[in-house]
Amino acid sequence: MKNTIYLILLLTFSSINAQVFGTDPEINITNIANENVWQITEMALIENNFTVGEFKPEKNILNSDWITWKALMISNRAHLHFSYIDNTLTIRIANRAYQTNEGWSEAIGKLSKKKYKIYVQSVADKINKINNNPDLIRKAVKTSKLIPAFSAINMVGDAEIKLLSSEQNENNRPVFNFIVTNTGTKTIKLTMLDGDFHKQSGIGTARSRVNWEHPHESNNKTTILQPGNSTKLEVRIGQGYTLESAIGYAMMTKWEYNNLNEYLKMNIYNIPIPYTYTEGD
Repeated sequence: MKNTIYLILLLTFSSINAQVFGTDPEINITNIANENVWQITEMALIENNFTVGEFKPEKNILNSDWITWKALMISNRAHLHFSYIDNTLTIRIANRAYQTNEGWSEAIGKLSKKKYKIYVQSVADKINKINNNPDLIRKAVKTSKLIPAFSAINMVGDAEIKLLSSEQNENNRPVFNFIVTNTGTKTIKLTMLDGDFHKQSGIGTARSRVNWEHPHESNNKTTILQPGNSTKLEVRIGQGYTLESAIGYAMMTKWEYNNLNEYLKMNIYNIPIPYTYTEGD
C-alpha cells in the first residue's frame, strides 16, 4: 500500500499539469511574439546544453527535461518550467527534488545563486538575445523540432506539391493555391482524401474543400498525372476562420497515392497569408 501511494505521488509530482514550485524567483520576458515563443525557447535550451522535455502547446506550457546535479554527493534534479500568457514568457524552477534511499523527495529552499545563474538566468539571457535579433529568430524558427517551419514545397510520393499563393476569400477564409507536378517516371493517381486546418496546439479545426484543375471523372478529389505533367489545386478552408495569417496553424492533409493500402500525410506549418511563392521558399 505504501509503495502504491508513493507511485501515485511520484506520477503526480512529475506531471506537467501538476508542477511543484519552490521559492526560487521567476523570470518574466515580455514582448515575445506568440508565433516564435516556443522555437526561441527551444533554441535557448539547446544552446545552453539542456534538453527539451514535455511540451503542451494547448496549455502554453513547456518543461525542460530533467536537469541534474550533485550537492554534497547527493543527486538533485529539477525542470525548467516555461509558461506563456499575454505575450509574456515566465521561467520557473519546478519539481526540484533530491534522491534518498526511498526515492526522490521534494527539495526545500532556494537554489544557490551559482546554480540559479547556470540553470535559470543563463536560459533567460539566451532567450532575450535571440528575441532581440531577427536573424536568430529566423534561425530558431527554421531549425525548430517542436514546431516545424513553413515549407512551400512538399512531396507526396513522386508528386511535388508547391504552394503558389495564399489569400483570403470574400468571407475572410483562407484559400491556398498549389501546383502539383509528377516528378517520377510513372503515372500518378492522387486523391486528397482528408484535410483540415487548425492551430498547432490542436485547438479548433476547419475542413478543406478541394478543387482540382483537372479532376478525375470518377471523383472530384482525384487527379491523374502523367510523368512530367502538372496541374493546379485549390484548397479552400471552411467556416470558422477569419485570420490575417496562418502563423501558429497547420494544414494537415491525407492522400491516397496510386491505390496504396496506406495513406500518405503531408503537413504544412505557419503558412503566411497573403503569400506568393518566390524561388527558394
